[in-house]
Amino acid sequence: DNNDFISSREYYKNYLLLSPEVLSSDKYRIGVLNYMAGEYDRAETRLSEIAGLENVIGQSAAFQLGLVFIKKKDNDQAIKWLEKASLAGFDMGIKEKALYNFAILVNESSSTSVGSKISVFQRFLEEFPSSNKANNIRGYLADAFLSIKDYKNALSVCNAIPNPDNRTIQGKTQILFLLGIEEFEQNNFENAVRYFTQSSKLAASI
Repeated sequence: DNNDFISSREYYKNYLLLSPEVLSSDKYRIGVLNYMAGEYDRAETRLSEIAGLENVIGQSAAFQLGLVFIKKKDNDQAIKWLEKASLAGFDMGIKEKALYNFAILVNESSSTSVGSKISVFQRFLEEFPSSNKANNIRGYLADAFLSIKDYKNALSVCNAIPNPDNRTIQGKTQILFLLGIEEFEQNNFENAVRYFTQSSKLAASI
């Protein structure tokens, strides 16, 4: 709670005054406390000292540093550190959170190609297929395929979503309709009718 947070800050303030050498684990904790207090420049300074370490502390610091840069609205640096944390395998929980946040930022980046976004989404689903964030990522992946008119892959992703919500069903309805148009334009009339019929039935179920 807030009292514990205040006590921790006071403890580490005194610790910094008395201790000539600060352990990496303490640098991490201090950086997190700075982050929680909204002291993002201080958090950046402290976490930057250990984010390059090839151990669980370094991975955790890289992830936290990514969150710091999100707060500072420096998405390029946030992407850099979240990707680093997502590539380390010391703590799988940190790895999953880092990869998810990395994927979200990459998706929002106008300078990232659709192909790169698709690769990041697919990587998340390969590494964490049972994650509670997997359906969100599948939604982003379907949208990415839809944006490049790869309707069959978009449909495949939608079909892999268990217990789809109305937004997903609406998206699938649109994809089936677009597949119907694609097949119709290629004179594949039987396939076109099949997709149009599926789209119509799905729309009626919403």
